[in-house]
Amino acid sequence: MIPKLPLVLFLHFSFYFLFTNAQLPEDYNYEFRAVWMTTAYNLDWPSKNTLTPDQQRNEFIKVLDKVDSMNFNAVIVQIRASADAFYKSEFEPWSYWLTGKQGQEPHPYYDPLTFMIDECHKRNIQFHAWFNLLRAVPHTKFFPTTKAHVTRQHSSWFYKSKNALYFDPGIPEVRNYLVKIIADVTHRYDVDGIHLDDYFYPQEIGGNRIKDASTFKKYGRAFKNIEDWRRENVNDLVKNLSDTLSSIKKWVRFGISPVAVWRHQRKDSLGSMTRTAITAYDDLYADSKKWAEEGWVDYIMPQLYAGTGARDADIVCMANWWQDCDVKCDRYGGLAYYKTMKPSTHYWKDQNELSHQVGILRERNFNGIGLYRSADVMNGNFKVDSVLYGTHFTSKALFPPLYRKDSVAPASIKKLAIQKYSLTWETEKATDGDFPIRFWIYGFESVKDISFANRKGLLGVSQSNSFEIEEGVSACFIMVVAEDRNGNLSSDNQFLFFKP
Repeated sequence: MIPKLPLVLFLHFSFYFLFTNAQLPEDYNYEFRAVWMTTAYNLDWPSKNTLTPDQQRNEFIKVLDKVDSMNFNAVIVQIRASADAFYKSEFEPWSYWLTGKQGQEPHPYYDPLTFMIDECHKRNIQFHAWFNLLRAVPHTKFFPTTKAHVTRQHSSWFYKSKNALYFDPGIPEVRNYLVKIIADVTHRYDVDGIHLDDYFYPQEIGGNRIKDASTFKKYGRAFKNIEDWRRENVNDLVKNLSDTLSSIKKWVRFGISPVAVWRHQRKDSLGSMTRTAITAYDDLYADSKKWAEEGWVDYIMPQLYAGTGARDADIVCMANWWQDCDVKCDRYGGLAYYKTMKPSTHYWKDQNELSHQVGILRERNFNGIGLYRSADVMNGNFKVDSVLYGTHFTSKALFPPLYRKDSVAPASIKKLAIQKYSLTWETEKATDGDFPIRFWIYGFESVKDISFANRKGLLGVSQSNSFEIEEGVSACFIMVVAEDRNGNLSSDNQFLFFKP
């Protein structure tokens, strides 16, 4: 119920009514919308490892501008693909994918991670730092390492799988080292999230075997079989990471994007009616269901890359299965934009397929999506884009708040005022000491239009205590809502009646 307007003022050919105690409706659409950016093999960014820093920065900005124009609000950028770094690190060398030579810093020097985070935050886009956790060397023949690389400093920590080197997470020092690497980035950089992909233990196929029998003999403890022990090693790593990140910065979101299928029902009654070649639990020793149900992650983002009607893992089947899991975290869905570029099956040839998949996830209360990969998004399939963005992403969305970590609303703005087209206000810290980091400005033509679900009402976003209303905006109620780092919104908001 909107109270009567108590005050009329004339200011520079404008007048406004000011009132407070307007409660925040609960029907606002929160949605995490991300694009993955792969740096390994220069798949997405940088497009070549011979680019100059200026060229790298320009490429990244173009991606961000596209993401922003799509009304997406996050990027997931691979900053550590093989025990190397796209940032200044004391522990691991500069990435080969960045400069063309492992251990060689950019010239002229800049810190890509600082740059990327700053550019994202200018646009109100979250930056999630993506770590490939256990792969250390993608190919021992074609990717030479520096003397400082961890594989040469601690050779006993690794085993060879095919031609790649992997960390052995059965070794406690390895798990501690990996947590230290991610904690270091979280401490030193203003990241919004930490993201792990689906690479855990490598799949044992053909003659390839995980060579960790000696580690199991030394650290196997009371486990009767090596498979359960491997899963416990990964569980321990995930739980330790979760606790560590929460202790450093409560607002940093910890998410994992596992393969979609946890287990097949033919092996476990709790599994899904699927028949894929790989499952997270049995082949990669990744108990993704447990992480989500225990609340060790802030979001689980299964890679739902199969299409509607796919024989092995239909997206409807998998979305239903993840919806039925009793998770204590957000559910996001990873979608295969790349499959729209060179469609190989009948459902991917349908320009409505990806839009249909977003609808499937929303109907099942998923509150986020991710598109893989950014290079394909940049090239774009016009027919797919016109349906996808024209239907689902016509306006900005707020980030799903992390109520499990922090549910304290930011203090509402004070002294909302206007002069001509310039809005100003004051802020103060909330009861938990947090200040707002951004403000959402809405305008409605009449009282009956006031709703956070009314996407047409969003005028813009500000990171400061001011906002310029564009000329031509018709008479409307102006509302400014504060948001804190955790995604909480102020609930006791002021309104302003404005007429140019």
